[in-house]
Amino acid sequence: MSLRDLFGRGEKGRPVEKLLRLLEINKALSAQQELLPLLDAIVDAALGLLGAERGFVVLEEGGALDVKCARTLDREPVRKPGTKISSSIVRLVIERRESLRVDDAGAEDALSAAGSVVELKLRSVLAVPLFGPSGVRGCLYIDNRFARGSFDAADQSVLEAFADQAAIALTNAQLRAQARLAEQRLVAANEDLRRELEVAERELTRVRASLEPAPERSALRHPYEEVVGQSEPVRRALHLLDRVMDGEFPVLLSGESGTGKELAARALHRYGPRAKGPFVALNCAAIPANLVESELFGFERGAFTGADRARAGAFESARGGVLFLDEVGELPLDVQAKLLRVLQDASFRPIGASHDRRADVRIVAATNRALADEVEAGRFRGDLYYRIRVVEVPLPALRERPEDIDQLVPVLLARAGRPDLVLSAEAFAVLRAHPWPDNVRQLENEITRVAALSSGSPVRAEELQLPAAARSAPAARGLAGLSLEQIEERAIRETLELTRGSRTEAARLLGLPRRTFYSRLKKYGLD
Repeated sequence: MSLRDLFGRGEKGRPVEKLLRLLEINKALSAQQELLPLLDAIVDAALGLLGAERGFVVLEEGGALDVKCARTLDREPVRKPGTKISSSIVRLVIERRESLRVDDAGAEDALSAAGSVVELKLRSVLAVPLFGPSGVRGCLYIDNRFARGSFDAADQSVLEAFADQAAIALTNAQLRAQARLAEQRLVAANEDLRRELEVAERELTRVRASLEPAPERSALRHPYEEVVGQSEPVRRALHLLDRVMDGEFPVLLSGESGTGKELAARALHRYGPRAKGPFVALNCAAIPANLVESELFGFERGAFTGADRARAGAFESARGGVLFLDEVGELPLDVQAKLLRVLQDASFRPIGASHDRRADVRIVAATNRALADEVEAGRFRGDLYYRIRVVEVPLPALRERPEDIDQLVPVLLARAGRPDLVLSAEAFAVLRAHPWPDNVRQLENEITRVAALSSGSPVRAEELQLPAAARSAPAARGLAGLSLEQIEERAIRETLELTRGSRTEAARLLGLPRRTFYSRLKKYGLD
């Protein structure tokens, strides 16, 4: 039996009948599991028991009154309930911890001056306290705006008895809600922990692999003339390229922008079994979403308005060779589904064509995103992710291999037409200490600028225009013997001094993303 079936509308029965009905209502309240339906039921029951016009459940939370439920005898919600009750009456009930029955609120000496009473033109009001485990939580408030003396002492006793049971049911429902919320948080925390463990396991696998010594470049099968550097991270990446070179399976190159992903892809083509075939590079991020499909698969004449002749797509153009999909994480989801089909069936269909064509390419994809996170966020298909990531080759950022800058600079100077230029030791120290958020591309821009403007060797640290370089150059004379971390810490300290403590400006001057800058502050105890 529902709560609404247990009492009538506006019928004020005899006290014994009210008590019997009250017992039945209390049983039903105790069985109610959900908080919001329980609040409605409490108000409906109070109105039905005493024939009041309106009813409110008001709780005190943080010193403020909050109307949790407001309904009429017709079980309709009261609009803007906070403006329909006398806060003066509610606070008196809460402060005195006792009920308040008012036969004519406007005539009561204690209430006649209250603004809410005067404004609302209240007549009959009955408000009883709702007790919780730690005291009065609020009150159950019923009223009749049009009749004086609507409630008597017996009504007050009945409502007080009902309020005691309602408060217990309310406390139990809130405890159940809190328990469910705690359970949900526990489930979410366990899920977060599971993900963190997966990340930790992947990181542990990576670290274990990093502890294995990478072979010297002389031990590699191929020269990799495109890649400059002898550092451990570079040798490790080249060693992995060596191992996947002869396969036909897809390879995923991951790394920040400017780490040389296209160079690595060209190496896979140049030294691999498809060297005699074409190398086709497609930047997925640079193609408008409505053109991606035609760029990949091509189209037939008449396939759409303006298609006056057929055009081969990337898969057709790369037949027998390597197709490099740069920024693959930017592909729209619908195109991802079609790319997945190509990888599964080794066939594709140009737009407007009636037959599939065989896909004879090796896919090399690249991304500067964490594709696993994109999969979890629903922005990248999980099945496609695992198809293109048969083997992942991480490419190191320049800040992870600062020792390679000594080799990179002469190559870049020669490329800029100034092989005669030499940098001073202080200038090299500043270059090695810089975080290079845009990696080799940013280094090349700086070296090209130096080559164009420098009057001769040696190039001094002061001639560099890296963020905060001029400020840190005088201190560079004392950098000899310092570790990279010590140089980086000094650069951050001096930049903060230069910006008078402005972290946002310091991060901008150093060319660091805000999150990276704040992690460095924490690392060096500067936060």
